[in-house]
Amino acid sequence: MGAIFQYIPGFRSNVKWKKIIASIYYIIALLMLFSSWSVGLVFLSGPFFLFSIMDLITHKKSTKPLIKVLLPLAMSLVIMVIGFAILHKHHQKICLINKR
Repeated sequence: MGAIFQYIPGFRSNVKWKKIIASIYYIIALLMLFSSWSVGLVFLSGPFFLFSIMDLITHKKSTKPLIKVLLPLAMSLVIMVIGFAILHKHHQKICLINKR
């Protein structure tokens, strides 16, 4: 279980205040997931995407293999794109209904 936490933003450095802030954020994102699937996906994947980009930028100074930096970036990007696609599709339905 501890190996999983090294990939989750807010839990990677094992600093208590970061864990608290991350826990609050992820609870709010999960609540958003229940209210709107697309918004929840975007908010859950957001920190992974942003911190993966930061890891990629600082990769030369790190000893991490490149695949451990690129895999979370690619996965979070795919999830974020799916969330935006669902949101766009839902928005189009609402626009069509409002035109009638």
